[in-house]
Amino acid sequence: MSKILFIVPPLTGHINPTVSLGQRLMQQGYDVAWIGYKDSLERSLPPHHKIHPLDQPQKDELTELDHHGDQERRGFTALYHLWESIFVPLARESYPHVLNYLSHEKPDLCIVDQQMLGGAMACQSLNIPYLTSATTSAALIQVLKGLPQVNAWHDRLLKDLWLEHKLGHVLEAKLDRLDLSPLGTLAFSSRELTLSIAPEQDLPSNIHFVGPALEGERRSIEFPWSRLNKQQAKLFISMGTVNAQRAAPLYAKVVEALSTSDLQVIAAAPIQYFDQAPSHWIIQNRVPQLQILAHVDAVFCHGGHNTTVEALAYGKPLLIAPIRDDQPVVAEQVKAVGAGLRTHFTRSKPSQIRKKV
Repeated sequence: MSKILFIVPPLTGHINPTVSLGQRLMQQGYDVAWIGYKDSLERSLPPHHKIHPLDQPQKDELTELDHHGDQERRGFTALYHLWESIFVPLARESYPHVLNYLSHEKPDLCIVDQQMLGGAMACQSLNIPYLTSATTSAALIQVLKGLPQVNAWHDRLLKDLWLEHKLGHVLEAKLDRLDLSPLGTLAFSSRELTLSIAPEQDLPSNIHFVGPALEGERRSIEFPWSRLNKQQAKLFISMGTVNAQRAAPLYAKVVEALSTSDLQVIAAAPIQYFDQAPSHWIIQNRVPQLQILAHVDAVFCHGGHNTTVEALAYGKPLLIAPIRDDQPVVAEQVKAVGAGLRTHFTRSKPSQIRKKV
């Protein structure tokens, strides 16, 4: 039986798309397991799935990851922090542990998250074939193309990381991109969305667009389905798993904007931020998002790629309030294909939110 290992970072949005794919591979007879961090894997994977937990990252790295969404950084400052303080330290921390697991497990193939650089380096060190798992369309295009100095910084950052781990022979192969496997990339998006704001760019021919991961079993989450009002239009709101505190002012504006409307709001958010919401609204920290999308009429989100492409797959129009990282790019992609509107995360007024909804 061939053995396939997924190597993922401690980020829910990067783990969830692999669940459906992993289950389909298991149905076809493959021995499938996930390498990652225990807490994040257990939040996303059903109980019977096989995991190889890595040692937890150092406390400082976990803190940076947990609070990244709550910081005020924007633009290049946010990008710099994301790579210098999170992705690169995570690569350094995870590399020896992933290398040890792969040496013992000897998988036939790995599927490595695009931002889990320690996994890619470990596969290259041991000559284990791997594919890249790309969970955002923004990371496939050259968004830094118009910023040559920033682009050079990013390229140098990755090359120095590879040299630090004695992988100079990989650099000598002159790969087009170190964050994408030369064997191929599985992109949980569509070509049309990805190139909507960069039609002039050429993508590598081995990027395979597989669309959003909609099938399979997810970890069970209770939801009061009987409270859904069939007579009312419904709006689903999600600002992601790492932005709860940062989104509190926006939630207050949503309550002010929509409390008197003939809408039922379903929000994946901390309940305390909706203490003034109407009683017919449904607020939960976690919700069965895929099932809910089948019952709502529109989606208001931060431009997280999973929520965005899942909503598009269900034919739901989007209102996007991007915060940082890939989210502004995703918001522009959605606008470009005519599937939604954009609003400002911090400066939008309740009246503007009401009008756009």
